Amino acid sequence: MNFKKIILNKNNHDKIAKIYEQKHPEIYNIVEQTRLKKIVKEIVDFYRKSSSIKRPKVLDLGAGTGNLSKKFLKLNCKVTAVDVSHKMLEQLQKKLKNGKYLETRIIKGK
Repeated sequence: MNFKKIILNKNNHDKIAKIYEQKHPEIYNIVEQTRLKKIVKEIVDFYRKSSSIKRPKVLDLGAGTGNLSKKFLKLNCKVTAVDVSHKMLEQLQKKLKNGKYLETRIIKGK
């Protein structure tokens, strides 16, 4: 992906950040959310069984409004959420106000 496409992607996501979840019912529906919740739990359970670390660290690249970040946080993980869109990360932070174990970062492509 070239830099112009990254900027276009960022600008488009900045524009729709507040309504992103409403625009994507293929992701934000009970079937898909149940499937993702199960997968995230399996990942965390596997990690905890194979490691002595009780609070796994998760890097959520392309975090958007925090669909996966939220699921990992609920399972007591420390999450670094990264996205090119600061507006998407703002929505994530609003949704997870008490995200004690949440850190957000903006990607700035060059």
